[in-house]
Amino acid sequence: MVSVTDGDTLRVRLSGDRASIPVRLLGIDTPETRRPRTGVECGGREASASLKQLALNAHARGRRVSITSDPTQDRVDRYGRLLAYVRPVGGRELNVMQVRRGWAEHYVFAGRPVARAGALQRAERAARRGRRGVWSHCGGDFHQAVR
Repeated sequence: MVSVTDGDTLRVRLSGDRASIPVRLLGIDTPETRRPRTGVECGGREASASLKQLALNAHARGRRVSITSDPTQDRVDRYGRLLAYVRPVGGRELNVMQVRRGWAEHYVFAGRPVARAGALQRAERAARRGRRGVWSHCGGDFHQAVR
């Protein structure tokens, strides 16, 4: 793991490579912080901070992560980001943890649910019930502009 871009995107360096690549976490969506022509959305900064904190836990384990693609989805998105599930070695999947913390919601792109949709839906229900993250901070509106 190299760095966090926003709440659902990070950069990783593959074994043996010097350059890092962008990885978009599959099956989730977070409030925007960097989309052109879109202002920072409510909870966006917190979602980014949450992913950074989760990545710091990966740092304690040497910052090694496993990256798993999903055969039900495209391998890369229109921005050239690898679409994947990311799990720190010895840790929990970042995709699910962001949803469980309430800083991401389960997301279905182009009507094709990810293979791990069930786990993401359960995590979202738990976050909503517990009023965590955007569910309390922004009234559950993941794309509300910051006022």
